[in-house]
Amino acid sequence: MWKSKLLLNRRVGCKLNCVFVVTGLLFTFVATSCLFAQDPLCRIRCGTQQVPCAQAEPSLCGVFRGSVEIIIQDPRTPDRLLTITTIDLALVLDDNGPGNSDWRGYVSPAQSLVFPIINPADPPESQRGPDVSGSHQGRQCSEESPCILTSSSFTTPVSGAAVQRQFVLAVTQIIYQGETASQTPRTLVGQYWEIIQNYAVGRDIQVSGTFRLERAVPIVRLPKG
Repeated sequence: MWKSKLLLNRRVGCKLNCVFVVTGLLFTFVATSCLFAQDPLCRIRCGTQQVPCAQAEPSLCGVFRGSVEIIIQDPRTPDRLLTITTIDLALVLDDNGPGNSDWRGYVSPAQSLVFPIINPADPPESQRGPDVSGSHQGRQCSEESPCILTSSSFTTPVSGAAVQRQFVLAVTQIIYQGETASQTPRTLVGQYWEIIQNYAVGRDIQVSGTFRLERAVPIVRLPKG
C-alpha cells in the first residue's frame, strides 16, 4: 500500500516538475523574443540609411520595384487609352518619418535600364540613377491629394543629341500588408509623367502612364558592429 502511494507521489511530482520546466522555457522564449524585438542595437538598412529594426517595417523606405505602363489615346478610339510600352522602374527610398514627411532616394540603374547612371565612374554597387525627392504627406496619398516624387533633371543621348528628361511620380495609393496599427507598406500605385526636351524642335514632349511598385521584402538585418 505504502509503495503504491510513494509511486503515485513520484509520478505527480514528476508531472509538476515537467509543467514548471515547460512553463519556464516558454516564459524565457517569450521574454527573449520581446527583448530581441525591442533591442535598441538592432539596425536594418532601409533605403540608404540604417534605421532601428522596429522602425523599418512601418516606414516607406527600402527598394520599390515594378513597372510603368506608358499610355496614349487610342487613335482608333480617342476616348480609350492604349498602352504602347512598359518600362522597368526601381526606386531606393529613404523615409525620414511621418512627422516631417520627407521622402527621397534615387533610381536603381541595375533595374531601371532606360534611365542613365549618374556616377558611372563609381563601383557598380555604388552607382545610382537620377535622384528623386518629395513628400509622402504623412503617408496620406489619394487621387484627390497624391504624394509627389520628382526626379532631378537628367540627360540621355538620343541619335547624337543630348535629350533633357525629368519625371514625376504621383502616388495615389499605398497598399499595406496586415490589419494591425503598425501596418507594413508593400505597394505604391499611381500616375507617371515625363517631360522630354530637345528631342523635337520647338516643343517639349510629354509622356504619361501608370505605375505599380512592389516593396522588396524582407528587409535585411545588419550585423552588429
